[in-house]
Amino acid sequence: MIKTKYLTYLKEKGCNCTPQRTMILSYLNDYGDTFISLRTMMENIKKQNPHITYRTVQRNIYLFVEIGLLTTMIINGQEGFRLNL
Repeated sequence: MIKTKYLTYLKEKGCNCTPQRTMILSYLNDYGDTFISLRTMMENIKKQNPHITYRTVQRNIYLFVEIGLLTTMIINGQEGFRLNL
């Protein structure tokens, strides 16, 4: 289940809490401190919601990085992401 602090943080930054954002945050929350590639995220999120597009996930991930909700790091040549809060 998604933590309220992430949704509150989104609202404080002026972002809407859409179902897609909530799903992405919930997925990231399940992985804790582990860095996850965008491809891995997309494969697993697509299992939960086959109608979500790669572009939607990508756009939201980079929005989360921009507002400080996610940290990014290059691991083995791939960009990985994890929750920052």
